[in-house]
Amino acid sequence: MLLASCSRTKTQAGSLYAYDSYCVVSDGTDGGERWAEYLYNHLNRRTGRTGIIRQGEPAGKNSLHIVVGTDPDAAHAYAIDRHNNRLTLTSRDNEAMLWLLYQFMAAAAHDDNRISAPDLPPAMLNMNEAQAGDFAFEYRGLYTPSNADNELMPITASHNPDYDWELWGHNLHKLFGGEVPQDAQAQVKGKHLADQFCFSSERLYRTIEQFILDEFSEKEGTRFMLMPQDNDIVCTCLACTRAGNTPKTATPAVTRLLERLAQRFPQHLFFTSSYLTTLNAPASPLPANAGVMISAMDIPLKADFRKSPQARRFKKLLEQWKKVTARIYVWDYMRNFDDYLTPYPCLGLMKDRMRHLRSLGVKGIFLNGSGNDYASMDDVQTYVLSCLLVNPDCSTDSCAAHYLQHFYPVTGEILTEHYLDWEAEVRRGKATLPFYGGIGDAVEAWLDEEKFTDFIGELDRKSKKAKDEERTRLNRLLTALQFTRLELMRRPQGKYDTRQAADYLELLEGHEAFDDMQHYREANGRLDIYIDGWRTLMAENATPADRLSQVQLAAGSKLDRRYTDLNLLTDGKYALPTDYHTGWLINSAKQLVLEVPAGNLQSGDLLEFSLLSAPRWRILLPAHIEIGQKGEQPAGSVTPPAAETAAPFTKYKVKCKVGKLKPELPVQIRITQSGTHKRATLAMDEIDVF
Repeated sequence: MLLASCSRTKTQAGSLYAYDSYCVVSDGTDGGERWAEYLYNHLNRRTGRTGIIRQGEPAGKNSLHIVVGTDPDAAHAYAIDRHNNRLTLTSRDNEAMLWLLYQFMAAAAHDDNRISAPDLPPAMLNMNEAQAGDFAFEYRGLYTPSNADNELMPITASHNPDYDWELWGHNLHKLFGGEVPQDAQAQVKGKHLADQFCFSSERLYRTIEQFILDEFSEKEGTRFMLMPQDNDIVCTCLACTRAGNTPKTATPAVTRLLERLAQRFPQHLFFTSSYLTTLNAPASPLPANAGVMISAMDIPLKADFRKSPQARRFKKLLEQWKKVTARIYVWDYMRNFDDYLTPYPCLGLMKDRMRHLRSLGVKGIFLNGSGNDYASMDDVQTYVLSCLLVNPDCSTDSCAAHYLQHFYPVTGEILTEHYLDWEAEVRRGKATLPFYGGIGDAVEAWLDEEKFTDFIGELDRKSKKAKDEERTRLNRLLTALQFTRLELMRRPQGKYDTRQAADYLELLEGHEAFDDMQHYREANGRLDIYIDGWRTLMAENATPADRLSQVQLAAGSKLDRRYTDLNLLTDGKYALPTDYHTGWLINSAKQLVLEVPAGNLQSGDLLEFSLLSAPRWRILLPAHIEIGQKGEQPAGSVTPPAAETAAPFTKYKVKCKVGKLKPELPVQIRITQSGTHKRATLAMDEIDVF
């Protein structure tokens, strides 16, 4: 059993700081000799003084005797044995030993100020207690900017797909250098399709085989991902059909290629994905060095996720794959991919998910974060998640507190207090942390605007006293948090203030000083474009109020569940075209009917509808807009023009002249959905009258 809590104390008997010197010695094994020398050298560098770190037997009770050894047959990945002034560190392999030695160095530096380790994250193991344990997962992947240093990864026992997968995701096509040759392309109804592979292709097999022989013939345990391109095309050539492919499933042909490579290279690991056309498991067991990666994205990130139908479906799928392989990895998510800069207090929820996945027999976890892009609080979250991947039972609050107090000596108390409050609020509530969401989701789940504003002010004041690395980290964080301030202001309920917005934008422009802060989200998220968009927004919002300002409209048709606030159409606050989450009324009905109370529109008025075109999100300009009154002839209509740009999102202002109206009757606005897509939606942020 692994006993780790991320907690340490200087008050325990035999604490590391109680010794005058440290004597490092091998247990006599070859591995022990190597690692004892390693520990001795690195401890020496961290003291800068002679006589503190020694080799050989200790001189009296005031020396801590550190015995280092490896045992490939050990019952656990690592073990700590503590008896009086003797500390024995044992591991089953080199990976565990390197991690264990840095655990010791971090713990020693915490207890003994003669040892310097400001660069090391806090130890999660208590060196004053005997314990033994195993890593909860054999693969512990974190795709975050704080886990991009390949020298730090072994210290935190974490992995990163950029370093430990030689084929990853939908990158199989890169082996061909250019276009995929025709004899490796999928065939559908006799036609070759370059957008998908034929997994029965001998050309494809030989290309992968040669790639492995050229680059990895001497290595062992290298991981390769074999998965189709990200679409639903399935090769139904004669060979793939004989393997068992159908127009809906490519599992049989993909599995056959996987088995062939696994048998050819038994020293390596080969994976496929449970996704789209390879969702379901094959009929027969996979080789021992083959496995599957299953996505957990459909499982909501919330406190009671186990009760969700998505979690039940996931468990059923996982049980299906467990019948054919013991090596099941899960691809999970730890970030809002539409907003990297607003804090995302997910640690408590991620702990629950990891414990659940461990109970289901999952062998590895890959946590997809913001990649190389900055995310607020990513440093502490990456550290705590690396601890959870080692031991999902450790205390997230304790780990976070130790990290923040270590790397933020001046502001750590403020950061800890507020961050742990956010985590507690998420765990108390029933809201879901979205993987793709807007500022409204954060407010619903945890963000109190008044408290958040006070936090930023307090942190900014305290940061003036910070120095060196802490000041650098705080400059990044405080710059990023201006984005959240602006997003809060954009909410329909937000307190819009032009002068404050200008100040926040000026501070946010400081992102240009940070190479890793050029994007605020996964796709189409350049911060410079966001800032330009905000300035356009300010000009739009400066438009004088008209007769529809603050008028309460009524719905004459069904509204979408999450988009029922019609006030945002007449509140005078425009929305950004780059973000459909905030400020837009989204509707998927075939026809949206809005009713304007009698007396607010007049004959001869000119109505202007502010509409969004974002084809990637299936948000299209409507086919037709009609103005009328019940029982009367239409008083005006307009057919919006076809979208004129290939840009991912564009705002259009569509005008409609109003004919004769009866002042005593309400006015209906009937907006007919585009017919070019069966699941089209429309988005509108304002209706103005001139």
